[in-house]
Amino acid sequence: MKTIPREFNKHGYSYTLVTRIGDIAIYSQEKESHRNFEVMVIRKRKSDNDFAGTKAGDEYMPSPEEWGIYGWTLTTYEEAIRKAKTWLQKGVPDYESR
Repeated sequence: MKTIPREFNKHGYSYTLVTRIGDIAIYSQEKESHRNFEVMVIRKRKSDNDFAGTKAGDEYMPSPEEWGIYGWTLTTYEEAIRKAKTWLQKGVPDYESR
């Protein structure tokens, strides 16, 4: 089973996993001296897909099209924690949207 990365780079930003609470992840997003926090709902694949190279149980983060639904960019860690707690109270979806 593939899990979400602890660190990665995308579009010139460096991402580091700061906190994970169940299926909610908070990443620090940094570029030069600018820092934000991203809250993401982590979901799991329901079935194998040989074409895409994914297996049932593999974790995945929101796509750009899902941003604002399953992922948010916030300016402080405190805001990120509040957003994460809101989603934990709602319950994380157990279905796959793609």
